[in-house]
Amino acid sequence: MFSTRTAKEPRERPPFCSGTAQKEKEEEMVKQRFRVLFRRWFFTVAKVCGPILSYELLVLVRQHFQYAPLGMSDLLVGALLAFLLTALLCWLWVLGEWMWSRLRRLRGFLSELRRCSRSYWKPDAVRTNKA
Repeated sequence: MFSTRTAKEPRERPPFCSGTAQKEKEEEMVKQRFRVLFRRWFFTVAKVCGPILSYELLVLVRQHFQYAPLGMSDLLVGALLAFLLTALLCWLWVLGEWMWSRLRRLRGFLSELRRCSRSYWKPDAVRTNKA
């Protein structure tokens, strides 16, 4: 009896040492993981070192222009003002989102009002049936 299994062409097997595709995938996974972890590390270091370096730059600029050095009270007042401005900005953002949701609810009402007004002022609606 003739079997279709034996009639198929034999499958070509890859060579024994051809694990390069798997190795390349693993290397790419390692690179991707490194990028993710390095990005987190970089932003963490930037968050910590950024304010310190910017303060040092500010001191250098003030020394260059021969301004009086900053005192601790100046720094605290600046930090408090920055905090209050950030809180105000966040509060305004939340208020804007809340107002936008309310305005979106009014949109349906306004479209219905507009439709009623148009149907009221149509010339067809003004006609009478007197002959």
